[in-house]
Amino acid sequence: MPGSLTSRIVVLATFAAAIVGVVDALIARDGDLVVVFIVVAVLQLGLFVGALIGGRLVSVRHDLAAWLDEQSAVTGEPVSRIVDRCVAAHRSTLRRKE
Repeated sequence: MPGSLTSRIVVLATFAAAIVGVVDALIARDGDLVVVFIVVAVLQLGLFVGALIGGRLVSVRHDLAAWLDEQSAVTGEPVSRIVDRCVAAHRSTLRRKE
C-alpha cells in the first residue's frame, strides 16, 4: 500500500466507518455483523500502520517489473532489495555527474 496522504486518509475513513458499524451492530445486537466490522477495522488499522512504518512503494514500468520478478526468482533475493540496490546505483551515478 502506498504511503501517500490520500491512501492514509482513505484507510482512516474506512476504519472510522467500520468503528461506526461496530457500534451500530452492537446496539442492534447483531453479533455476526459486529464480528465482520471488527475484522474490517483490524485489517484497515493494519494497513494504516503498515503505511506508516513501511517503506515507500516504487512504481515501475511493466517490463521493469517483469525483470525484477525474474531477477528475484533467479537470485532468491526479495524484489524490494533489488529495487533498493538499483536506486542506490542510479543515485551514485547522478552524484558523480554533479
